[in-house]
Amino acid sequence: MGKQIRTYNSFELTQAIAAVAAGGFICQLKMPTPPAGTNGSVQMALTRLEVQLTTAVATELALVEAATAGTATAPSTFGGVNVSSGGGGVGPGTTVFQGKVITAWSVAPTVASTPKYLRRSLLTAAIGQSFAWTWPEDDPFCGPPAQSPLIASLAFTGAGMLLHNVAAVSSGAVIVTTRWVEYNASLNTLD
Repeated sequence: MGKQIRTYNSFELTQAIAAVAAGGFICQLKMPTPPAGTNGSVQMALTRLEVQLTTAVATELALVEAATAGTATAPSTFGGVNVSSGGGGVGPGTTVFQGKVITAWSVAPTVASTPKYLRRSLLTAAIGQSFAWTWPEDDPFCGPPAQSPLIASLAFTGAGMLLHNVAAVSSGAVIVTTRWVEYNASLNTLD
């Protein structure tokens, strides 16, 4: 069983993204660096990632942890729309630091030389082909398992997670819908 999130806010964002080169990145999901004095207690966790082809190009994508964050290019960084909250939001008096979906970089992020893909899907060459990866809002995807089951992985803070074009050719153009929760780690306990 993963981390049970009891208080959270949900955010959603849909973006049309042009084809990317072989080995390139469709988008990056990450939390900004928390302000000083907050101890990084507000975290981001993924509940849905949906991709739909808008061009007839076979596309193979994978979710992977970034090794380096890269440098986002404005205006390619987007926050989501707050669509719901559970258990009263992220907690009384807590500032919600909106997670970001980044789609362009002046310096691209990187992955490990031997990346560990956490999810991977292949879309055949037909407009409208799609996949959706989902996780429950109260037990969202926080990143790869931490070294201890009692420590929540904080993969979205720091370098973030990438939707990676793992094919040896350019991807098709896609529509990407992401839904995530932001929660205060200090107010949520592990079951």
